Amino acid sequence: MRLLHRLACLLPLVPLLLPNLALANAGVFTGDGHTLSLSGDERVQMVREAIVITPGRGPALFDGGVAGMDRVEYDCRFTFKNLTDKPVEIHTGFPLNADTFNYPSGEPRLTSDLVADYRFIAQEEGRIYNVTYQPGDRKKKLRDIFTWTMPFAPNEEKVLRVTYTMPISMGIASTAKKTVSAPSDKQWYEFFSTALEESFGYVTETGRGWAGVIERAEFTVRAGPFEAYLFPRPFIERTDSREAKAQVAKGLPTQPTPYRHLWPDDWQPGKSGDFTLAWENTEPPHNLRFRYFLLFFPRDNEDLTRLITALEKEQRRPLAAEDLTDMRDILLEYNGTPTGNPRIKAFVKNQLWHGQKIQNPVPSLVIEALNARLSSSPATP
Repeated sequence: MRLLHRLACLLPLVPLLLPNLALANAGVFTGDGHTLSLSGDERVQMVREAIVITPGRGPALFDGGVAGMDRVEYDCRFTFKNLTDKPVEIHTGFPLNADTFNYPSGEPRLTSDLVADYRFIAQEEGRIYNVTYQPGDRKKKLRDIFTWTMPFAPNEEKVLRVTYTMPISMGIASTAKKTVSAPSDKQWYEFFSTALEESFGYVTETGRGWAGVIERAEFTVRAGPFEAYLFPRPFIERTDSREAKAQVAKGLPTQPTPYRHLWPDDWQPGKSGDFTLAWENTEPPHNLRFRYFLLFFPRDNEDLTRLITALEKEQRRPLAAEDLTDMRDILLEYNGTPTGNPRIKAFVKNQLWHGQKIQNPVPSLVIEALNARLSSSPATP
């Protein structure tokens, strides 16, 4: 849809990815924390790991530039034990798999620059490790790896703390479970399954090379303060109000409707907006993912009018009463209200948000505005 391509005017970071909207999950920046990795060693066990992940806003306004990208901080504590009665040295690597910092082709990526960029520190009580940088492993599966050597005395147990930060991954994504549309879907439905996505995660599979199993793994995401900032944030933060109005006068709402989607789905909500997850006596079963879909749903009458005008211009015809009904019912279904509308049934069931707990319902005034339009339509269904 041409309407969706207008997002390129709002976010300069993603214009080249917009033609691939149907494929979904087109990312601009990608990066995740990993657990510590090594090439298999039966001498040292990772006994416990405790990971605290804190997303937050970037150092500048969220205006489509790199400086305004939101960031995520990782604070990782690993407990290791030498299972032998001999001294051991382990060559350890921490991969970031990030495409965050783009250096000119051919220019060396100095370890000191990368340590500063990522604010990467590996330490134990009384010692900060000197790390070196490697662009990737031999299998080219892991990238941007910081490495160092850890010494262990016989039967020694020690706690290693690793802290670092990186921009949150961002791109255009779809809330559709399957990217193939149902035959009954209207083309403009696509607008209601497309979103700006901000996401971050933690890769646990690299922790399988240590001896035995991890006795306990604890993960905490401190999402409360981040969501308090993200949920009311406009699509683009501008200091000039006239510029802000000009940026949103393209059929897109001034403020998105955020939807949080977690993987796996057994995260437990806690105090102050925290989410926690724990595993015991197991190899890491799967990686972790936090996704925030910033949906293009209208949140006031002005946004609704702008959207309808843009859709009508794109289709070169007024929206029929049937279309307005479908639009209203999609928003009602997102709010958790079943409508029984057979035209949108397949589309709604294919959305990640379908049947989930309501997080940020579309304001009732938008539904009322659509009903008002329908009541004045000459052919209300």
